[in-house]
Amino acid sequence: MFFLHIPKTGGVSLYELIEPNFELEEIFPVPDPVESRRMFAELSPEKLAGIRLVRGHFWFGPGDWGVHDFLAHDPITITLLRDPV
Repeated sequence: MFFLHIPKTGGVSLYELIEPNFELEEIFPVPDPVESRRMFAELSPEKLAGIRLVRGHFWFGPGDWGVHDFLAHDPITITLLRDPV
């Protein structure tokens, strides 16, 4: 599951609801969208296979910046939007 956190939308509250459903080693926090691709590229195949939740501010989709290129399958992706969108 990818939780794409958009700033100022209540994403921390949503993450606090999601987090208890995963073990700590299954969660991959992305602290910076620019670094996300490098961070994923450095993961071993075993570590990558064990990640069940990616959360944070990261580029979405395949291509030059997306972390999707490192996954064997398409993840479920969620985000939270506020009104006005």
